Amino acid sequence: MHSSIADPVAALTLGALPPLTLLLVNGRPVVERGHLTTVNEDRIAKAAADAAKELAARG
Repeated sequence: MHSSIADPVAALTLGALPPLTLLLVNGRPVVERGHLTTVNEDRIAKAAADAAKELAARG
C-alpha cells in the first residue's frame, strides 16, 4: 500500500507500486517477478490506450 495515500482504493489504483517478486492467491501465482501471470499485460495496456483515445475523441 502506498504510505502517503490515506484511501486504500486510491492507493491501490494511483499509488506507485513497489517491485513485487511473487504474489500467491489461494496458492496460485498471480504475479511473478513483477508481471501478472493470469492475463496478457500487453493486450490490457493496448485496450486501455484504445479506450483512452476513444474517450478523448468524444471531447
